[in-house]
Amino acid sequence: MFSWIVLILSIALLLFAVGAGMKTHSWVKDAQSVEGTVVELVEKRKKKKKGGTRLTYAPRVSYVINGETKEFVSSQSSNPPDFKTGDTVRVAVNPAKDKECIATFGELYGFPVVGSCLGGALALGVLVIMNGDKVLRIMHPNLNG
Repeated sequence: MFSWIVLILSIALLLFAVGAGMKTHSWVKDAQSVEGTVVELVEKRKKKKKGGTRLTYAPRVSYVINGETKEFVSSQSSNPPDFKTGDTVRVAVNPAKDKECIATFGELYGFPVVGSCLGGALALGVLVIMNGDKVLRIMHPNLNG
């Protein structure tokens, strides 16, 4: 029973991650690319599971589109910071959806790639374990008998 639950959850993770990747691809396909500048590193405090807080930094990016200057804070943060104040970055902007983000592979597709790999690997592992006797006979035909 436990194997079936893990299999279903891992397939759900795989499908969710693939769906997120497809949604991101669709969004980026319709986005414009503009140059932006990191104007500030915003401190974000994240609570640790074992108590205390962890300090991370998210870049605040300024860019110009259609003659209008706009700013946003990235949803991703890290420590040490991935960017420095003054860095030039590529920004994907979709004015129709009122959304923008720094155009890096990790920011756009980090979750879909990691989620797909984890979900797929976990599902494959569970399937192999659930069919262990068949796999064992294929791996070691000398044990048949």
